[in-house]
Amino acid sequence: MPPPPNDPSKPSEAEGVPNLTETYLPSQDAPPPSFPSSPSKSLSLPPELLTLTQYEILKELGAGGMGLVYLAKDIPLNRNVVIKVIKTAAMVERNGADYGRYLCSVFRDDPEFCAAVDGWAAEEEQHGLALGRWAELADPSFSLDRSFGQFLAMYKIPVDATESIRGSLGAELCARCVVETGTSSFYSAIRDAVDEPVLKQICKNIAADEFRHYRLFYGHMQRYFSGSLRERWQRLMVAVTRFRETSDDEIASAYHAGNALSGPYDRVFSTNEYGARSFGFYQERHVRRAGHMFAQAAGFSPDGWVARLLTLALWFVIRRRGEKYRAVLAAA
Repeated sequence: MPPPPNDPSKPSEAEGVPNLTETYLPSQDAPPPSFPSSPSKSLSLPPELLTLTQYEILKELGAGGMGLVYLAKDIPLNRNVVIKVIKTAAMVERNGADYGRYLCSVFRDDPEFCAAVDGWAAEEEQHGLALGRWAELADPSFSLDRSFGQFLAMYKIPVDATESIRGSLGAELCARCVVETGTSSFYSAIRDAVDEPVLKQICKNIAADEFRHYRLFYGHMQRYFSGSLRERWQRLMVAVTRFRETSDDEIASAYHAGNALSGPYDRVFSTNEYGARSFGFYQERHVRRAGHMFAQAAGFSPDGWVARLLTLALWFVIRRRGEKYRAVLAAA
């Protein structure tokens, strides 16, 4: 996949997809997601085997002293990897309203930006609703409203903050560019990894929205930075710091609440479990594109040596953390 254009105001042809609207929300009457069919459905199986939903019965091998013998394989790993990641993403995306309130409080003297943030926050919530509805269809035991309530009880955004937690308004916008870089590449990776048509379409549209959001924050960021070399290195430090915050309580809390994990909340455990699954979707081309956008957000050329170095570092981390599930997802 070619790197993104130098001008962030021009959309990438690869992401030229309409914005997400209510038409992409699975309807209340939609059937459950159509995962690959199982040979089990074409076999005449004893009732007791029909209850073993975690296995795919491939064929009857024969009969013996222990009765009928079947060849089976454990199938839920791939499906559950996808569902657990989507539940987590739904929590974070639906929290867009609180992020919007935080940004408008911090940028209260910038009405132009606050007006743009209102639209951005509404779209983020829409993403969460679409992903959550899909997850409810895939797992009838999941309730987006219930899990989201649990998530909000665990994780709070400082919506009344009057100063940016990044130290400056420019740094805040740089951090938002990093987030949109991550989400755009994340949903692109899921889009390319899954075959389930509804989820594929939802992720395709969200990826396009997130790339447009990146351009939104990038454009406003230019008003707060002069472009000096010293400033670019400061932006790079902000960008790296924000990337490292993927291990903070937001994602971990969303994973714990979204997947109704038993036992007390364990940030390290939830972070590792989510990271192993989510990074498994990525291929090198997704990371390469993210590296170019990351460098651009930090004030460097998206085609220069900083971008190449960032891409190598990102791919090293993502490939290592996603190794456990990458082969499973590739076999989807």
